[in-house]
Amino acid sequence: MERKVFREIVDLRLWIAALATGAFGLILLIVSLFLSGHNILQPFIASLASLLIATIPITLIWELYAKRALINEVNEEIGLEKSLEEIKSILKLHKDLQASGLSRVTRDYMSLDWMELFKKVHRLDIFIAYGRTWRARYTTQLKELALRSDVAIRVVFPDPDNQELIIALAHRINGKTSEEISKEIKDAVAEFSNIFAHSPNGGAKISMWYTSVLPNFALYIFDDNIITTLYTHRRQRIGVPTLIFEHGGSIYDFFKEEFEELIDEKNEIARKIEK
Repeated sequence: MERKVFREIVDLRLWIAALATGAFGLILLIVSLFLSGHNILQPFIASLASLLIATIPITLIWELYAKRALINEVNEEIGLEKSLEEIKSILKLHKDLQASGLSRVTRDYMSLDWMELFKKVHRLDIFIAYGRTWRARYTTQLKELALRSDVAIRVVFPDPDNQELIIALAHRINGKTSEEISKEIKDAVAEFSNIFAHSPNGGAKISMWYTSVLPNFALYIFDDNIITTLYTHRRQRIGVPTLIFEHGGSIYDFFKEEFEELIDEKNEIARKIEK
């Protein structure tokens, strides 16, 4: 609709310009009749008037019909209109990605530069089922964090005493019974407690919670970087999408707010683990 209105406006302007040019040419032609005694000026004005009048139909035919037919033919040959739409879609997608803060997507979360994140972090927030593989791989880095007085860590686990929750997790995690899931969570809590209990005075501070919320994703917040790993509904173990969002993006804000709400005891969905 907008394109049609624009085209009608262009057509109207062309007609107005053509009529104005024709009127001016007609005036010059009449003036030339009164200059019949001027051998130089009269032929010049008459020729100019004839030229202006003659160009009107040529210009209108080109602008209103021939040029547009040529453009349409070019569009059909090279798909110009489709290409322009694709470019618009790409630009819109780029704008949406910038607004979200998304910086990387992968199906191999171990391929991320975790070492660099551990080196720079001051506040680390974690929401995991129990993360045995992740903990085993980065035990050394967690022990190094325990020595730093400028680090604070908050960790949230599913409540191992909530049988309904644990059964739901056991259905999701292939090859694990509810008893095994409960034990895995308690082992993870014990490991974190053990690592940070042995930090010297003034070392990193850790606080942990149990939640009654079934995790829909694993979450790691390293200051201005959020890493979220999705869970699969399939029974076999596969690589799952992992996304990184940077501070300032709308999705970063979403996950940050999710974590803060999760540990807010006023919501009655989490309880702090007493060490």
